[in-house]
Amino acid sequence: MINSDAKQRSENGERTRLSTNLIRNGRENFQSRSLKRAAK
Repeated sequence: MINSDAKQRSENGERTRLSTNLIRNGRENFQSRSLKRAAK
């Protein structure tokens, strides 16, 4: 019981970390696109 609970928690943490990375990457991509557009 404790094992499955810990496993679930680590999976949730992994998913959260991945989505946080995706959000951060998306923001960086958006900023670099904006900078390129402004540089033209």
